[in-house]
Amino acid sequence: MPTMLFDRAQATPDSVFLEEVGGRSANYAEFVEQVGRFIGALRAAGAAEGSRVAVLVPQSIEAHVVWLAVAWLRGWEVPINNEFHGDMLAYLLNDSKATILVATDEFVPTIKAIADRLEHLRTLLVLGEPEDVPGLDVITLDRAADVDPAVETRPDLEDGDVATIIYTSGTTGPSKGVILPWGEFYSAIDIYGCRKDGSDALYTPFPTNHMSGKVPIFDMAALAGRAVLRRRFSTTEFWSDVREYRCTGTILLGGVAVFLNNEPKAPEERDHSMHTVLMAPVMDEYREFEKRFGTTVMTGYGMSECGFPFLAPPGTLANSAACGRLRDGWHVRIVNAAGQVLPAGEVGELLVRCDRPHAIMLGYLDRPEATAEALRDGWFHTGDAFRVDDGGNYYFVDRIKDAIRRRGENISSFEVESFVARFPGVGECAAVAVPSETGEDEIMVAFVAVEGAAVDMGSLAQFCEAEMPAFMVPRYFKQLPALPYTPTNKVRKAQLRATGIEGAWDRGDRRGRASRRPVAAN
Repeated sequence: MPTMLFDRAQATPDSVFLEEVGGRSANYAEFVEQVGRFIGALRAAGAAEGSRVAVLVPQSIEAHVVWLAVAWLRGWEVPINNEFHGDMLAYLLNDSKATILVATDEFVPTIKAIADRLEHLRTLLVLGEPEDVPGLDVITLDRAADVDPAVETRPDLEDGDVATIIYTSGTTGPSKGVILPWGEFYSAIDIYGCRKDGSDALYTPFPTNHMSGKVPIFDMAALAGRAVLRRRFSTTEFWSDVREYRCTGTILLGGVAVFLNNEPKAPEERDHSMHTVLMAPVMDEYREFEKRFGTTVMTGYGMSECGFPFLAPPGTLANSAACGRLRDGWHVRIVNAAGQVLPAGEVGELLVRCDRPHAIMLGYLDRPEATAEALRDGWFHTGDAFRVDDGGNYYFVDRIKDAIRRRGENISSFEVESFVARFPGVGECAAVAVPSETGEDEIMVAFVAVEGAAVDMGSLAQFCEAEMPAFMVPRYFKQLPALPYTPTNKVRKAQLRATGIEGAWDRGDRRGRASRRPVAAN
């Protein structure tokens, strides 16, 4: 991407590259100039080739300036979920071994609160007003007033060079950093159904620690297009943003499409320029969505680790359950526990590989054993259950692993359980996904109280709200006399999902009543 941006700045310097909703814009030449200024700041902070630089900056022009400045120096960017605080933030900073943290000044109090727990961080580069943080060298952009000469020369980067480190949720342990090469981004150029003439503008109200917040920026740089940035998604502002900034495409994650479709109808809801939406998962009423809003629905399947092997381009979606068909150059297998390839219609684990080099992750950060386990026998093992029909349409069936998907976030059940177990009176606990009304997951935690302890559900919920990122806070809590275990002493989470929320305490119900609605197994 640095190479593409250098070329764009030379060929079409005045074309707008990034726009912020309600804020500023930057053309290609201005963006590269800002990258040059930030390279100087990073050098002042001690950054060099191979440096690990954590970034705590909301979706904005600055967030991508920092990303590209780190990449220009051949450093490794580690974008952080802006909702992280306390132990979650300390864990990620320590696990990534980042020595430099770039953050906007709004996050300085959060960083200060965990400063005594940070093992590798040495320098805090603040965007905004500086504030002393014990144990860290705090600097600002003032140390780099000039454009670094590095951006005056075309960068010599290749597909196998590190683009970023995206932390994705673990299933039997804490989150892991996924080392992504530029080649994996390149493999995603056509997943939004964009035209090749530079006329598209992708709407991007997603965080930069997600592929959903980064791939649109790469795609627009590759296609000479424009990206429109919003700090957070807003259902009520979505179509007005699309109209005002002439957006032509976006991705609708999780239950977002359902939220938009549930909004009251308005005369102007077809008065916009958006020709395509990538919907994942696809809502059952997607045809109604297309007709109502005058846009075409497409979909696909991908993971941070393995790119995007399946795609249903605009106008090709077989049905609402399908993830699309296999893309050119990609190969997959659906196998049973013994590794044997299964015929069409049978469910097994999805394995992925690609003909083009560097289209899949380089590995997990500082985890050679986990890397070897995931990338074995020439295939990436997804841990997801899939099936394929006779027409070549692929279907995601379930998660073989215990990850939970909520509000567009992949959530580790291990991490949810770690937080809940801290609450006084909670003994054993297990977090599982249960269906929601929007088509994605809600989180239920089943727990056993310590002998003699009385656990107040309202207090437990308040504890979770105070300690956990909002997207990770369970909606349902169910106290049981004992958790179900297998003979090998593992919790039978399938059994917990099968029994659903019957008898669970619902945090979404302000009166805290136990739910009586039966819910089918996820």
